[in-house]
Parts: sequence; C-alpha cells; structure tokens
Amino acid sequence: MNERCLLHLYSLLKVHLQLRGLTVFLDIEKLRAGKFDDNLLSSVRNARHFILVLTPNALDRCVGDNDRKDWVHRVKTAVCF
Repeated sequence: MNERCLLHLYSLLKVHLQLRGLTVFLDIEKLRAGKFDDNLLSSVRNARHFILVLTPNALDRCVGDNDRKDWVHRVKTAVCF
C-alpha cells in the first residue's frame, strides 16, 4: 500500500472514531517539531485506547533493537507494557 493510500486510511479511521464520540490523536497531524519522541510517547501513555496502524514489515526494524532506540519499537513497548 502506498503512502497516499495509507493517509486516506488513517483519515477514514480518524473520522469513523470521531463520529462515535472518541477523541483521536493522529501523530501526522498533532505533533509539532521539537521533541517528537517524547511528545509521541506521552500521547501514547495518556491514551485510554490505542490503535497502532503500521505498514507491512514495519516491525522488522525492531528486531535486534535491544536498547529500544527505534521510535516504532519505543511506541510498541509503551503500549504493550
């Protein structure tokens, strides 16, 4: 799936959830320049519910990242624990 299709998918999912009265945080819209990692992890940790939408093989980059330096790995870990 190309990036344009993914952006449409994200937008549709966001609208669908908002129509059901949920507050939606979409990182491509809400995060500003600066401490991206810290802001993203804070938003994830403060979320009541969390949906992680990834492209195929997105978690492959986490293999061997024992120090959790990769931001996808850090978000996944923050959600799972």
